[in-house]
Amino acid sequence: QREWLDTIIPGMEFIAIADIEMNDTARYADIVLPVAHWFEQEDMIFTGNNTFLQWQDKAVEPAFESKTDTEIARLLAPGLGVGKYFEQSDEEFMRILLDSDMCKALGITFERLKKEKAVRAIPGSPNDPFVFGKGGKFSTPSGRAEFYVEDPKPYVYFGQTYDPEGERLPNFRPPIEAWPDNPLYKKYPLVCITTRERWRVHSQWSKTPWLRELDPEPTVKINPKDAKKRGIKNGDIVEVFNDRGHVVLKAILSEAIRPGMINIARGWELNQHIEGSCQELTASHFNPVTVNQSFFDVLAEVRKA
Repeated sequence: QREWLDTIIPGMEFIAIADIEMNDTARYADIVLPVAHWFEQEDMIFTGNNTFLQWQDKAVEPAFESKTDTEIARLLAPGLGVGKYFEQSDEEFMRILLDSDMCKALGITFERLKKEKAVRAIPGSPNDPFVFGKGGKFSTPSGRAEFYVEDPKPYVYFGQTYDPEGERLPNFRPPIEAWPDNPLYKKYPLVCITTRERWRVHSQWSKTPWLRELDPEPTVKINPKDAKKRGIKNGDIVEVFNDRGHVVLKAILSEAIRPGMINIARGWELNQHIEGSCQELTASHFNPVTVNQSFFDVLAEVRKA
């Protein structure tokens, strides 16, 4: 995060942000375009943990000058020379998305979705649920469950280097940073994890007053044994740090955290910390095949602030 805040963002010529609230990203923007809340627009929603495509009714008109994302795109597109690709209304866009072979096979139409509000979006039914690989049939070249991949490819390829030989069979690779063999372990002996808490969705709801009454401030949870070694008591203000950055926050002693580890809940905004941010601690390395980062692959140390 410090690289973004200190180097990348200051080097950008112009930053425009479209969002529903003034968050960390918006504070660094040259201009903020207010986006209509989901209660202020019609839309269709499908999430990975739900088997239904859902219709979203508009409850109220957009407040003040806020506009939907698609309306913002329609207004900006002509000036960017791509206006002809954004001439459709929101309803026309949704009809285009639903005009697919998969939707036709499932009997999903715009009219049906708007009327029924929720339509099953995967094969099967409540009495005959969809089971991946049912009957021993899998969506693989052989049609069978495969533990060997003949031609492994990255989930997203953007020119990164990867070793296909090491991806053909299931394998284990130790963490890049938080592993005892790493010499850095002597300097930063605590593995820092950043869990998702029930009080927010990522950073969403971070400013909701009722939730802040229940979860008022960022904390770091540390095992009492590790805290005692560092002269830290429950409720002390501490600094968690490594070579990348630091964060200052309240310490909570917890037996639920195993010795050698600390836990900082993710999703807090910068100005909700005393200093710094837990994201200053995290690294940017990633798996080149799954193209995902391990935000718990972090070493750090803690001291009283």
